[in-house]
Amino acid sequence: MRPPFTVGTRMFRRMFFIGLLFILACELGVTESRGQAPYPLLTMTNSQWRYEFSGSNLGTAWRATDYNDSAWASGRGVFALETDNQLVLQQTNTIMPLFNTNNERITTYYFRTHFLLTNNPFTVSLIFTNLVDDGMVLYLNGVEWQRVNMPPAPAPITYLTTTTAAIEAAYNTITMPGDLLQKGDNLLAVEVHNVNATSSDIVFGAALTATFPNPSSITITNDVVSQSVPEATRVTFSVGATGLPRYYQWFKNGQPIPDAAGPKYVIPVAYVTDSGTYWVTISNAVSIVQSAHVDLTVIGDTNRPTLISAEQFSSNQVLLTFSEAVETATATNVLNYLVTNTMGGLLPISGVTLQNGTNLLITTDPMTPGFNYVVVANGVRDVALQPNSIAPNSMIPVAVTVELLNEFNFYYFYNPFVTSDPPGPGDDNPDLGTSWREVDYAVNQARNDFWGDNEFERGIFYEGSGPFPGETGTALSSSKAPVVYFRTAAYFPGSLLGTRFTLEHLMEDGGLLYNNGQEVLRVNMPAGVSAWNTRASTGLLPQWKTVLGDAALNIQPGWNTICAELHSLSIPQTNMAFALRLKARVTSFPTGPLIITSQPSDQTILEGTPATFSFMAAGPQWFQWYLNGSPISGATNPTYSIPAVPIGMSGAQFSVMAWNNTSSLMSSNAVLTVLKDFNPPLLQSAFAVSSNQIVVSFSKTVDPVSATNTGNYFLTNGIGPSLLVQGATLTNGTNLILVVASGSGTKPYVLVVNNVKDTTPQENIIQPGSAVTVGLNIGIPIESVWKYNVSGTDLGTTWKGVAYDDGSWNAGAGLLYHEDAALPAAKSTELPLVGTSSGSPIVTYYFRQHLALPTGSTNAVMSLRHVID
Repeated sequence: MRPPFTVGTRMFRRMFFIGLLFILACELGVTESRGQAPYPLLTMTNSQWRYEFSGSNLGTAWRATDYNDSAWASGRGVFALETDNQLVLQQTNTIMPLFNTNNERITTYYFRTHFLLTNNPFTVSLIFTNLVDDGMVLYLNGVEWQRVNMPPAPAPITYLTTTTAAIEAAYNTITMPGDLLQKGDNLLAVEVHNVNATSSDIVFGAALTATFPNPSSITITNDVVSQSVPEATRVTFSVGATGLPRYYQWFKNGQPIPDAAGPKYVIPVAYVTDSGTYWVTISNAVSIVQSAHVDLTVIGDTNRPTLISAEQFSSNQVLLTFSEAVETATATNVLNYLVTNTMGGLLPISGVTLQNGTNLLITTDPMTPGFNYVVVANGVRDVALQPNSIAPNSMIPVAVTVELLNEFNFYYFYNPFVTSDPPGPGDDNPDLGTSWREVDYAVNQARNDFWGDNEFERGIFYEGSGPFPGETGTALSSSKAPVVYFRTAAYFPGSLLGTRFTLEHLMEDGGLLYNNGQEVLRVNMPAGVSAWNTRASTGLLPQWKTVLGDAALNIQPGWNTICAELHSLSIPQTNMAFALRLKARVTSFPTGPLIITSQPSDQTILEGTPATFSFMAAGPQWFQWYLNGSPISGATNPTYSIPAVPIGMSGAQFSVMAWNNTSSLMSSNAVLTVLKDFNPPLLQSAFAVSSNQIVVSFSKTVDPVSATNTGNYFLTNGIGPSLLVQGATLTNGTNLILVVASGSGTKPYVLVVNNVKDTTPQENIIQPGSAVTVGLNIGIPIESVWKYNVSGTDLGTTWKGVAYDDGSWNAGAGLLYHEDAALPAAKSTELPLVGTSSGSPIVTYYFRQHLALPTGSTNAVMSLRHVID
């Protein structure tokens, strides 16, 4: 028997805890909802709404709380165009049209209004009463809240989505929790949809009432979880619960957190001192629950802020970006910065403005075009609890965007006039071979070769009626030769060090682009050799497309000869368009003294892995990399890469000589440390690809001698005879094919591997008895033939069913594409941009493929590897 004192102590503790719950409930106002009457937030006929009925697709921005709806019309509900519904007619205050000012049918109507909630939002529930014809989606404070007579979630709702049925407006009441409410101002946004494009009426009206439900038991549905985050990041704890009303109180290390009284607790910028144990209690008059106690670990920031980029924002402003949020006081101190050109001229700084945590704008005197400018930073600190200062004299070159080509550029063009197919007497010769695109080709109008020029006329070269995405310039002539040739020149004044190029092109229907005699871009054209009479793959709508290309564009410092051949789909040509824009983000102009702003860095890597050395500087045009003081043959690019580093290169020193016409500079040495690899190869997988072949995959490159030794492999199924391994062929460094005697495909074979080594000098050997179950590798190769539908029409949902008849669909091998840029696999089937049935730009493409699985799905793993835009 326990001593009476112990029993009495426990009884006292229980009574004290019950009393504490009661006191806590009273302090939190749990009894607030008792006796309170419902009150209206919105009324059906007296509340004021903003509404939009232009017939335009407003996307998703219109439903946001900060959206500016001041230009919208204003009116009171009910909003309607109705002929015979007396309930609606009696309450209509604002007449709505069915057509916009362009006499186009309105597909979707938009409404917005605000209302004030004076209570804790987690103590109320809402009664939403509506009149609608035919359906609507409600958004509360920017978040979807409810759907009425619309396709259920998660089906996306778009501007063209129709309702699930035609309904006549009648009172409909929905009771909803107030979880999306906030105390104070709230925004209700509504989009109203019709059942089809011929609907003869539109109705919308809404009333909203706040009610105070009787207390019900609280249950946590989504508990709080522990987190570990770097210092100065945002932390959000959240909890989900059912039951009303709900009063929240968050705790840290046992102490209540002031004003932390919602389902979420947010720490905007977490510091090491925020580490601790957190939980939340949720209570009302009949229950109290406590979440899990979870840990927040904030890892102290010991990294210095670094300079990421410096962009010339205007002639006298530089946009500077740091690697992390920086302290306002030190970041906006003008004395912490210098802006200098490489000629030694300092620019006075008149102001520094912090735009956000990491970006700031430095205002200086105007910068001289073509000069190299460098920003030097000192004393800037991050926002860590123990702030870290930027490295002394941190430097970065100021990048400048230079326009190399635009619609004003001068072009020679050859538009051969051909009246018959093939060309006949009197026709221009459309076949220029390949010499016309070379740098030294001479366009000689005096010899009557029919080259013309645009005389700097602005705009797009065009033929036909368009429409064209911009101002047209020089007209082309229709011809039975599907080709037009163009030549121009672009001067690149910068260095290739750190430069990024952006090309925008407009080619209808297709074409090829050459720079300095080398093909750099192919647009909507068949693969292989392109002749003068090769037609574009498909018809295109004229539109600008952007290509990011650095080395691929073959642009060199100085003059570049850019040539293009434009091809049409049809003969004679009906619509053609051509224009180019080319920009360069230049960090270095090859002039003046050199300044190295970032030296090559030391690297520590594992043997057999790649290494790349780089640096940053202002002023250089040419480069030569050195290994241990000796020049490396052919290493004349701004970076130097080694595909697989051997262990013998450990301790090697790499440096780079950079120079221009007037000066040169040698970088410091970067030391390469190569660690020995003591990791054995791992057996990753084995898949039967036929009745007598198994593909085996290892985690790293394996030694060919040990990997192809058939004695190192053993195949057993545990219930019958083993399979004899008859041969092993290494297909690449990590994969091999085992040839085995044919066995039963119904038995679960296991592959056991011994004695296979890697290719390191250590000759690491696979763990003895490494084993893996042999699976079936059944897949859809990237080049497989797919059924596809490009009609441009809405197929609903039936098309995705297994039994759907896709016999009338097109078929084509992957990659199925419409893309000018390079892709990670071969381009096979060109897709159109315009629907074959709709005649309009295609919004959605449909694809179907079958996969025969000769076994059950138990223990099967599906891996999806895709290329998609």
